[in-house]
Amino acid sequence: MTSKRPRVLIAESQLPTRQGIRLVLQRDGFEVCAEAADANAALRGALRERPALCIVDANLRGGGIRAAGRICSRVPNTEVVVLADKPDESELLEAVQAGASGYLQKNMNPEAFSRALRGALRSAARCAAPSAGNRRFHGRCSLPCSTSFARVTRGAG
Repeated sequence: MTSKRPRVLIAESQLPTRQGIRLVLQRDGFEVCAEAADANAALRGALRERPALCIVDANLRGGGIRAAGRICSRVPNTEVVVLADKPDESELLEAVQAGASGYLQKNMNPEAFSRALRGALRSAARCAAPSAGNRRFHGRCSLPCSTSFARVTRGAG
């Protein structure tokens, strides 16, 4: 029996970076269902494809964090992970407030990157019902922020 491959949208302005992410994801058992080079295309692709996961560059043309928030609110069953060039606490806070499931650096080891994405998907799947200490901003369900989000941002899976 084979398990279903998680469907992923990649929203990244730079084509070489987008292609590299695609190669890593395909090698590690993800199905890339759509790609986008700007915020509007990311939202359109997420609405059309309804992927399990959207990977959104924080600096995506048209506003990566804003695109992440729009995807979170309009495609509620999709997890969103924001990619950053370098760690930035204010950007991390914006990503959390937008509803992102994770915040990862682009320079991560490819294996750790895939593990972190699978971890974000598992955390969402384990959640049965939101409770007071067990919800993201905007009511999106997750494990407590102090455990799952911190683990995903460090690249643990």
